[in-house]
Amino acid sequence: MKKIFTTTLVIAFSLALVGCSASHKKPDYLTDQQYEAALKVVETFDKYLDSDLTAEEASEEISYISDTWENMESKEDGDADAFGLGLTISELAQDLSIGSSSDKSMTKTRDEIAKKINEDQR
Repeated sequence: MKKIFTTTLVIAFSLALVGCSASHKKPDYLTDQQYEAALKVVETFDKYLDSDLTAEEASEEISYISDTWENMESKEDGDADAFGLGLTISELAQDLSIGSSSDKSMTKTRDEIAKKINEDQR
């Protein structure tokens, strides 16, 4: 009986770990460089929301990523999707620098980016 219980428990934990790791997989349409940049945008905005960065500091970091996005190598088959992600990053950078949107609205944009790169929404 103990062997059956132990085996069942091991299988359940294994399936749980496989399920968790699959959710943070890099999308096929992004290069490693684009994925890392988009991930940095999400992390930077989270630091802003957690008051670890000022709006100006977060804006500078995200604007830099936005400005360099179009010079990053892209995959031909995912170019339109990567371009759309770049536009969303640019929108977030602009909203932060101008201060034209509420944190709630910008968090929605952050969540769009996170969803496109298979990261958790806030």
